[in-house]
Amino acid sequence: MSLFSLPGFSAQQKVVFGAYINDIYALDLKSGTAEVDIDIWTLSDSPQDWIQRLEIKNGLIEEKSAEVKKRINGKYYTSERLKVKLTQDYQLSKFPIDSQKISLYFQDASIERDNLIFEPDQNNSRCSSELSIHGWNVGKLEIYEKPRIYKTNFGDSTLGEKSAQFSRMVVACPLERSGSGYFIKLFSTIFLAAFVAYLGFFVNPKDLDPRFGLGIGGIFAVMASNFVLTSMLPETGEVTFIEATLFASIGMIFIYLAESIFVLKLVGRNKIKQAEKIDRYSAIGALGLYLLSFIFIVWYFFY
Repeated sequence: MSLFSLPGFSAQQKVVFGAYINDIYALDLKSGTAEVDIDIWTLSDSPQDWIQRLEIKNGLIEEKSAEVKKRINGKYYTSERLKVKLTQDYQLSKFPIDSQKISLYFQDASIERDNLIFEPDQNNSRCSSELSIHGWNVGKLEIYEKPRIYKTNFGDSTLGEKSAQFSRMVVACPLERSGSGYFIKLFSTIFLAAFVAYLGFFVNPKDLDPRFGLGIGGIFAVMASNFVLTSMLPETGEVTFIEATLFASIGMIFIYLAESIFVLKLVGRNKIKQAEKIDRYSAIGALGLYLLSFIFIVWYFFY
C-alpha cells in the first residue's frame, strides 16, 4: 500500500458513514477533554473493512465492541461500538453562558480524497434519546464530510511538491447550558463582594475599621472567586465573560479603597463636610461606572 492510495482504486470510492452517540461524559473544560460512547457504521460496494482503517484524529479509542460485518442488498456493511477519549477545542469566551460542540473527526489517513470520499448517513445518524448531561441541553447531531488538506508530501519525494487532501467525517453534538442556575451560582459571589465594598461609601469616614474592613473583605471574596475560576478553566491568554466581570469588580473595589484613603486625609484635616460630600458623589460615580462597565462587557461578549 502506498501512502495515499489503495491498490485497485482507479476511481473515487464512495463510502456511506453513520454514527449514533450513546453517551457523553467526563466533560473537562480545564483539560479540554471529553469521553464519548458511540456506534459507527459504513456501507460500501467494497469488501474493505473501512472501520478498521479509520482513525479518530482528535482522540484515542479506549475500547471496541459489538463488531458486525454482513452484506445488505449486495453492499458491504460494517459497524462497531467505540469508547473514545477526545481532545476538544472548547469555546470559553462566553463562559459560563457558553455553548459547546463535542466533535469527533474520522478519517482514513492512507487514501486521498480523489480515491475515497465519505458520505454522511443523515437519515440514521443521531444522538440517543436517553443522552443526558447535567447542566447541558443536548442538540441535534451534526454529521458531514469536509476535505482535510495537509500542505506536505510527508517526506515522500516521489509524490513531488504537493498537498495531500483527505475525506474527513465530522460528527458533532451541540451542547448548551441549561437554565440560569450555573450563572447565578458563579456570579453571585462576585456581585456580592462588589456590593459589600460599595456599602463602605455610606460608612462615616471617621469609622476607620468598618470603612476599610468592607473593602478588604470584598477583595478577599473576589480573590476566592478567582481561585474557583482558575480551578475550572484552562490557563490561556483568553479572557472570559466571567473573568472580565471579575476584573470590573476588582476595579470598583480599588476605586473605593483609593477614595477612602483620600477622604480619611480630609477627616484628618477636620474637613468632615467636604469628606462626606465626596463620599456621596463617589458612591454615585462608582456605581454608575460599575454598571456601565458590566453593560459594555455584556455587549462585547454577546453582540
